[in-house]
Amino acid sequence: MFAPAHAQQVNILSYNVHNCIGMDKEYNYRRIANVISQTSPDIVALQELDSVTVRNKGIHALGELEKLTGMHGTYAAA
Repeated sequence: MFAPAHAQQVNILSYNVHNCIGMDKEYNYRRIANVISQTSPDIVALQELDSVTVRNKGIHALGELEKLTGMHGTYAAA
């Protein structure tokens, strides 16, 4: 049996961003990025994030959030 040398903490944020549309019906990537940044997560799992679709006006949403948060993003199948 091995004992860990030291404990580590990993902060994970799971966030349904509703395609970055707020209750005001406006797309606002900065608002989503601010929530992500304020929680200081190590890993973020986003749900309902469209990218380059008619619904989000052809915007690469993940790319926008990468720029605004400084984090790296990738898509995965649901």
